[in-house]
Amino acid sequence: MGWSAVLYSPYNSTTESIFALNGTYRKRIDGSETWEWGIDAPTVRPIIVAGSSTGLTGDYDVKYTYCRKERATVVCESNPSNGASAVVALANESLKVTVEEPPDGQINAIRFYRTAAGGSTYSLDAYELNYCNRDYSACFDWEADGGYITGVAYRPTIENTIDNTEDMYSWEIYRNQYAGTDYATHPTSAAESYIDLDIDTDTADASLGTTVATDHNRPPIGSYVAGPSFNGTVFVIKDNKLYFSKTKQPEYFPATYYVDVSSVQYGGQCVVLYDKQPYYLTKNKIFYIYGSSATDFIPKDMAAKTGTQSQNGALAVEGYGIFHVGSDGVYLFLPSTDYKYGKDEKISSPFDPVFKGESVGGVAAAGDLSTSWLCYWENKVYFGYAGENDTYPSNIIVYYMDEQRASYFTRGEEIHAVGVDHYNNRMVAVDENGYAWIIEHRNSTTDHNTAITWEVEGKDFTLQTRRHFPRWAKYDVDASSADSANGYVLLDGEIHQTHSLTAARKTKRRLITPGNGRRLSHRISGSGPIEIRMVESE
Repeated sequence: MGWSAVLYSPYNSTTESIFALNGTYRKRIDGSETWEWGIDAPTVRPIIVAGSSTGLTGDYDVKYTYCRKERATVVCESNPSNGASAVVALANESLKVTVEEPPDGQINAIRFYRTAAGGSTYSLDAYELNYCNRDYSACFDWEADGGYITGVAYRPTIENTIDNTEDMYSWEIYRNQYAGTDYATHPTSAAESYIDLDIDTDTADASLGTTVATDHNRPPIGSYVAGPSFNGTVFVIKDNKLYFSKTKQPEYFPATYYVDVSSVQYGGQCVVLYDKQPYYLTKNKIFYIYGSSATDFIPKDMAAKTGTQSQNGALAVEGYGIFHVGSDGVYLFLPSTDYKYGKDEKISSPFDPVFKGESVGGVAAAGDLSTSWLCYWENKVYFGYAGENDTYPSNIIVYYMDEQRASYFTRGEEIHAVGVDHYNNRMVAVDENGYAWIIEHRNSTTDHNTAITWEVEGKDFTLQTRRHFPRWAKYDVDASSADSANGYVLLDGEIHQTHSLTAARKTKRRLITPGNGRRLSHRISGSGPIEIRMVESE
């Protein structure tokens, strides 16, 4: 199963992450680092005993959570520990809490939630631990200062007489003021691994903070992720269910946040957003997910003619509708304004034989469509499909939406995934070996100053009652700038006549040697720029 991903900011964060899953793993990608998507709750109960201070009297209980903070802001927090501690009775004492070391490298803080005396509600204690188990993580302001300092010209350091060291960074000078107990309990790298995994709190009951959240479940390990929708919801498909996150909180998927959409036999393939509204597709249906919150999401069958054969075989394009790959062709579904009905029309009718396993006019027959994909680029829809002997698509049909026409080309490599790089104005693809390719690039007409090889072929013309006996052909083309160009007359799929094309729109008749056949077609191939207007024969 292939990867599916969305780009979105974690809760309270201004930095975007990639949230991805593939049915086996669920990951969050931050720059060049990969972490788990969400944080698992601690599995070990805390240990609590009477501390060394005073102020608390009564029976107390504690839970704790693992967190990821960006400076002082919590951007992700787990559910509380699995089970509370054993209740401890205090008599004008403080409460010492010891917890388990976090197993996840993204965790850099631990928060504590305790009851009031004799209570059962867990509220945030003022104490928390900044925990660092990575190669380098800033706990203090001076650590974020990465500016260089220099000594005399022959060395890149300056003498630090306080620590008796040679320092290169400005923060190294300030480090001395944090020496001793405070520094020892707040390490900044894995090398300084000493950390007290405990607190000794005397926070008054009246000063406790917010109640612990219990709906910070990680997303299910599903097959497809989409979003965010208009209100910041992220959707995950697992089998025939659609799970959804809390609004604008892509790492929190409460256990009850899902709806059964399709039948068990026809699980979800993908979700696309049209007009920021979610549409769920199976292999044979399209469902509109009506509503805006966990309490009112309802799936509505849109009565489309088909669904999609692959998780990348559906594409929402504003102003047009939802393109989707059926078993017999490519369709365009246009939702109605009231979302109760819709218009679903096939747009690939000229290529119908291709979907039946036939090669027509040089267009390769389609094989397994489960790896097919769709991509939209500069008002063109690209449909990639695998040939009969391929695993991933190497054949591409391009639909020109303005001109209501289509063209076909094939590539030497099999394309596993495609996407649009809006920043660099290009359409890119990744083949089955992991190599990246530029499929299209705005304002680019050459491939590193090398003439591009091309080939086009028209469909077959057939006569049911008699054979073709072509006498001449005309080529209305401008091949004056091409490196090479040839026109071909094909009878029954075989080249019967070749004509060299070199001039600009010289449409004189080209004679064809005697021959006949039941199927007649034309092909033009070459390299370099060419303009093709029309080809005819008689």
